[in-house]
Amino acid sequence: MTCKVFNRDEYKCSICFKELKEKLSQRVQHIIPKRLGGSDSLNNLSLMCYKCHG
Repeated sequence: MTCKVFNRDEYKCSICFKELKEKLSQRVQHIIPKRLGGSDSLNNLSLMCYKCHG
């Protein structure tokens, strides 16, 4: 599933649109957290850089 998120988001942060070339500088995050009922579906996952996630 992670590879599908990277490809869909074209290795760019979904917040700042910074191009992320190294996997260490990017994170797949839930849009709606699992603790609030979010799922692991592709529609609920987003690619973010560490700066925007923090």
